Amino acid sequence: VSGVIAYNPDCTQNQFDNDTISVSDSGIGTDCIALLYDTSGFKRPNTSGKDIGAINVTSLASSCHIKTGGVCYGVPFVGSGHLTKAQCEELIDQGYGIKGCSYEEDHWAYVVKQCGGVDKVPNQEQAKTLLSYFKNGSSMDYDKAAEYGFRINLAGSARYLDLWTRDEVNDADAYKVGGVNLIAVSKVYKRYRNAQAICIVE
Repeated sequence: VSGVIAYNPDCTQNQFDNDTISVSDSGIGTDCIALLYDTSGFKRPNTSGKDIGAINVTSLASSCHIKTGGVCYGVPFVGSGHLTKAQCEELIDQGYGIKGCSYEEDHWAYVVKQCGGVDKVPNQEQAKTLLSYFKNGSSMDYDKAAEYGFRINLAGSARYLDLWTRDEVNDADAYKVGGVNLIAVSKVYKRYRNAQAICIVE
């Protein structure tokens, strides 16, 4: 596997353990790096979401990774990072479109920041259209979704995936869209919880 790692020089190291932490001490692990890697070496197709994987990389250049419903999306990612309440409130002041903040670990606000504003995160209808791109008849083609870089979750023997949307309920909740066998439904989700995300890139 070959790859490129970009490191945030403003991150610090905790002297008491080996965890890398962010400038605000709010994130652990991959919060300070962006990683782009090729799982097939010199073989093709060299395509993002197929043999090109990424961590904390929302899009490659300006090209569409997925285009459906007239909307171009970047590479899906897991919103594993988070913002503190103070960092979230800074985004309100900076015009990211967030209305309120209440959690010290806000994963939804992190997604909004990664995408560049709430208008760059799909709304509920766009997310449903995006997930329907992976339908095969009346069921979900999870293998196709995985090829495009989506993480497939397991709930017992059932597989499912879900996505954050831009639609903020209040300072504690936002909508996600997803479901088992791609019965794409909207659900209110606590913003301190983790979900997948994807950004609108064009």
